[in-house]
Amino acid sequence: MADEYVVTAPYVTPKVRDNVDGGWVYRGFYKDAVLRSEQIEPESLRHHLDGGMLAEREQPAPEPAAPEPVVETPPAVVRPKVGDPKETWIAFAVTQRPKGQSEADARTEAEATSKADLIAAFGG
Repeated sequence: MADEYVVTAPYVTPKVRDNVDGGWVYRGFYKDAVLRSEQIEPESLRHHLDGGMLAEREQPAPEPAAPEPVVETPPAVVRPKVGDPKETWIAFAVTQRPKGQSEADARTEAEATSKADLIAAFGG
């Protein structure tokens, strides 16, 4: 049996627990009212279920867990080896540019610098 029942008839008067002293009383409920199984007397519950006046309440499916956010991480910048071509050192110098300097300006500056000076500036 379910834990909760919904009234499907326009109006029902099942035997339920009194809120004050806990005894059984007849109380009226309108369509779509929800009753918990411990509120309603078992024989009255069976009678109203068999008569189509109550139905087991569908429990909502649990909310799916929010997907883990995808964190975009930039690829790791690896310092080139001394024997790598100058173009590799230029590309590395561009990634190391000061904040506020454009990529184009950093590239122009690095291209005008010798490979030896790039190695000296960015550690070789």
